[in-house]
Amino acid sequence: MTVLGAGVNPGFVFDALPAVLSVVLTKLDKITVIRSLDASKRRYSFQKKIGLGMTRANSRMRLVGAR
Repeated sequence: MTVLGAGVNPGFVFDALPAVLSVVLTKLDKITVIRSLDASKRRYSFQKKIGLGMTRANSRMRLVGAR
């Protein structure tokens, strides 16, 4: 089964829906939830927050500085 959650806050699809749907099953081997986001279309402050466009060296320096 495939379920697509889209919108401003699709968190419901990632949190509650897998648990609710699994209740009706007699056997469940695996649940996989994948979140995909095109951050290039988001505001600059969000892109900066997640490190979009940063080099590995800049990312490592930022991580070390956050400790």
